[in-house]
Amino acid sequence: RPGLCAPDQYCNSHAWLKWRCYRSCAMQTDKVRVMHALTKSLEEIKGQDSIIAQVKGIISLKLDNPEKRVNLHFAGDNGVGKTWLAKLISRALSLKRSPTFPEAGELFHMLDTVQYDVLDENSSADLVWQARQGLLKELRHVLARCPRAVVLVDELENLHPKVADALIPVLKGNPVAGVSTKEAIFILTSDFGRDGATRGLPPEEIKRQIYDFSANIYSDLTIANYVR
Repeated sequence: RPGLCAPDQYCNSHAWLKWRCYRSCAMQTDKVRVMHALTKSLEEIKGQDSIIAQVKGIISLKLDNPEKRVNLHFAGDNGVGKTWLAKLISRALSLKRSPTFPEAGELFHMLDTVQYDVLDENSSADLVWQARQGLLKELRHVLARCPRAVVLVDELENLHPKVADALIPVLKGNPVAGVSTKEAIFILTSDFGRDGATRGLPPEEIKRQIYDFSANIYSDLTIANYVR
């Protein structure tokens, strides 16, 4: 079936099927071209020079070692370009544009957390379990089809803490139901929801605000242990 892919071990043992699995989401591997494209793309992000420099360094390391685990957490005010930055990263790494998100590359996949926003502290354990399984099933499907996907977990704070915990093994580099996660790039965003809350503040103060903000949602900060 178009768009679907067998598990990695099956693809790897059948050359023709492996070609089929990878052909629809090829990654640009020429480092010079990627870094040039990334530099040009990131010119669209204004006022985030320090972040852009760090992102370029991380992507450079990823190109040198495709199985290096990369998890990025972009947190800040509304409208500062967190989601846009994730799309630009995918665009630089992809050979073609995404048919769903024209401003992104075909490696881009957005995990829309709004669909899980119905859960709260009063939700039953069964509903939470179903949401966890749904999240992992979606990730497995994406990574089976496209091992080098740029996966955006948009607005992390919409996830119930016990659903978000399902991401921990993934962020640690463990496979999802037998499908490798090591070649993918995971980007998480958190929105403070207050325009201007971090404007003009030094980086250390912004970092403290991010941790305080996360602690209000995830008391043990387990997510923060695996993202940079």
